[in-house]
Amino acid sequence: MLKKKHVLTIMSVAVLSFLIGTMFNLSTVVSGGSSSPWDRVWASISELQTKVDSLNATLTEMNSTLESLEGYVETMMTGYVNPPAYDSGWKNLGAPPVYVTFTHNLGTTEVFVYIVGKEFGADTIHQWYIGGGGGGNRFGTWWYDLDISRVTVYRCGDDYMWDQVRVMIWKISEPPT
Repeated sequence: MLKKKHVLTIMSVAVLSFLIGTMFNLSTVVSGGSSSPWDRVWASISELQTKVDSLNATLTEMNSTLESLEGYVETMMTGYVNPPAYDSGWKNLGAPPVYVTFTHNLGTTEVFVYIVGKEFGADTIHQWYIGGGGGGNRFGTWWYDLDISRVTVYRCGDDYMWDQVRVMIWKISEPPT
């Protein structure tokens, strides 16, 4: 009959053999496998690192897009906070009917044109009869003939409200995609 000391020694050797076999990949030799558990662990870690790198690149791209959109939204929410690309200042139009050409040299027709007028002796800024009016377009003014370097303003023949005009032009840019 085996004594407790012998049983304990045999069990200790069996457990130690199992641990050493697992550690040095001896279990795969017995089972006929070609990769150790450690190889599978390192392969999983490598695959996880690849996914983390891909996610990081996506987040970097999304952050860049977000920064572009934040600037665009801020501009849209606050209106035209930037000064116009062209501002004529107040200019006398002269006796009607009259055509006055303003040279802006912006190099594009992708613009927003805004005109306001004043009557001599009045501090009121207005857009009365913009586009003409008063039966047969006798009063008011409008702009036309826009090209990449100039725009023309016309003052109708019987007009008395558009003694001065201010032409402001903003370039229009495409929103970020």
